[in-house]
Amino acid sequence: MTLRHTFLRRLLLAASFLPLSALAAPAGETLELQIAEHDTLINISQRLLARPAQWPRLQELNGIADPQRLKPGSTLRIPYALLRSEPQQARVESVLGEVRGSKGLLVAGAQLAVNEVISTGPGAYAVLVLPDGSRCIVQPDSRTRIELLQRLRGTEVQQSRLEVSRGRIETKVQPQRGPAARYEIRTPTAVIGVRGTEFRAGYDGTAARVEVTEGAVAANQQQRIEAGEGAVVDARGVHTETLLPAPATAAIPALFERPLLRIPLPETAGAAAHRVIVAGPAGFALPAAEQLVSGGEARLADLPDGDYRLRLRAVSASGLEGQHSETAFRLKARPEPPFVSGERSGNIIQAERVEFSWTRNPEAARYRLQVAGPAGFETPVYAREDLSGSSINVALPPGEYQWRLGSVRADGDRGPWSDVVSFTLKALQDPPAAPAISDEELVLAWPAEPGQCFEVEMAQDLAFSQIHTRRETQEARLVLPKPEPGQWFVRVRATDPDGFVGQWSSPQQFEIEAYRPWWLLGVPVLLLLAL
Repeated sequence: MTLRHTFLRRLLLAASFLPLSALAAPAGETLELQIAEHDTLINISQRLLARPAQWPRLQELNGIADPQRLKPGSTLRIPYALLRSEPQQARVESVLGEVRGSKGLLVAGAQLAVNEVISTGPGAYAVLVLPDGSRCIVQPDSRTRIELLQRLRGTEVQQSRLEVSRGRIETKVQPQRGPAARYEIRTPTAVIGVRGTEFRAGYDGTAARVEVTEGAVAANQQQRIEAGEGAVVDARGVHTETLLPAPATAAIPALFERPLLRIPLPETAGAAAHRVIVAGPAGFALPAAEQLVSGGEARLADLPDGDYRLRLRAVSASGLEGQHSETAFRLKARPEPPFVSGERSGNIIQAERVEFSWTRNPEAARYRLQVAGPAGFETPVYAREDLSGSSINVALPPGEYQWRLGSVRADGDRGPWSDVVSFTLKALQDPPAAPAISDEELVLAWPAEPGQCFEVEMAQDLAFSQIHTRRETQEARLVLPKPEPGQWFVRVRATDPDGFVGQWSSPQQFEIEAYRPWWLLGVPVLLLLAL
C-alpha cells in the first residue's frame, strides 16, 4: 500500500464523525467586535490576533481606509481563524478507585493541562469538568488524553478535544458558544463532534462506539445520528442502529435483605447483555457498583446498608448500549441473622418440646425468634424479642410449623429475618398397653396411625442392653410366646408411610410369674404332721 493510499485511508477514518458545527458553519466564520474609543487596528491586532502583523487582513475585510482612525460603536469583523488561543485546564471534580495521571495518582481538585493522560483501573472512575462546565466521566479500565483545550482570545469560544485510546467515556456537553466552538472526542477510528448534547463513546481496540441520548452528532459529513441512535465505526465504515429501549424494572425488589444482592434482570428484546449501575450518595458519576451481565441475574457484594438507585441499560449484539431505566432500592442486610443450628428445613421431629438453636453474631446484643403455624408469621404461635443465649426449648403441640431468627444490636437496630425453616412436629409414640398374658402367649397392642409399620423389642433390663425378642409387624398388635418368669420391658417404634422413623416409646414393664401347681400348697402342712 502506497503512502498516498495510507494517508487517504486514515483521512476517511478520521472523517467518520465530524461536529455539526463543521458541517453548518461557513468558511468565513467571524467574530463581530464593537469598536471602543481609542481602538485602532494595530492595538486590536496586538491584543487579539495570533499574528498581530496580519492586521492588514482586517483592514481589507472591513474596508477600513485608515487603520489608526476607527469609529467608536461600529462593528469590526475578525475571522476566528486569526484569533489567538489561550491554553485552558480541566479540573478533576472527583475520583473513585485508582486513577493515574501522567505524573502519578490523581486526586479531586487536580488541574489537568493539554497532553495530560487519565488512566483508570478496574472499578475506578474520574469526573472531569472543563472550563465551560462540560462534564466527562472516564469509565473503568480506560485511557483518555487531553489533546486540545483552549479558548479564543476576546471570546467565550472554547475548543476541546479528548482522545480515547481505550475504554469508555460519558459526556454531558454544555451548549457551545459561537460558531467556532468545538467539542470533540477522538478514537483511533472515529472523531465525534457535538455542540451541546449527551452521549457515550468508547473504543475497544478494533471499533469505536457512540450512543447519543440527547442532541445529535454527524457522520460522514452527511448522515446525522440523532438522540436514540448509535453507531459502530471501524475500518469497514459506519454502522448505525436504533438504541434498545429502556429495560423494565418492575421485577426488581425495593428491599434487599442479604449482603449478596441478587438482582433479577428482565428479558429485553434484542439484548445480548445488560449493564447494571448502582449509585449511592455520590450519584452515577461515581457509582458504587457496575457490572456487564449476560445472564438473567446480577450479583453484587460488599455494598454497605443504605438507599441506592439502580440504572439499567440493554446492550445489543453489536455492543451498543441503549436507553436506561432507573429504580430505587434499599439494602438492609445487617446485623445479619445468625445461622440456624440443628434441624434442616422440612424435617420431621417427634417430641413434646422443640429445641431451637443458632450461632452467635458478634454484632448482636440479643436475638428475636418467631414460630408460626399454618396462619403464618402475622399471628405467630410463639415470639420472643429478648433472647440473649443461643438456644431455647419450647413446648408445642403436634402440627406443621415454621420459624425464623433475627439479630438486634445494642442500640435496638434490628436486622432482617433469617430464611424460614419449616418442620413437622409429631406426637411421641404411645407405649403399648398392659399385655394380655395367658398360659401360652403374650399379646401386645398400642395406638397407631394409618399406614404405619412397627418394630417391637423386649428385654429383661431397662436399658435394653440385651434384646430378648425383636419383631417387625404391619399391625399395631403382636402375639408372642409367653416368656419365662421374671421382670420384662417392652417398647415400640413406628415408621410412617413416607419413611420417617420415629422414636422408641417409653419402656413398659410387666412381670411373668412362675407357675406353681395347686398341690404344692399342701406340702408344708404334710411336713409339719410328719414331725
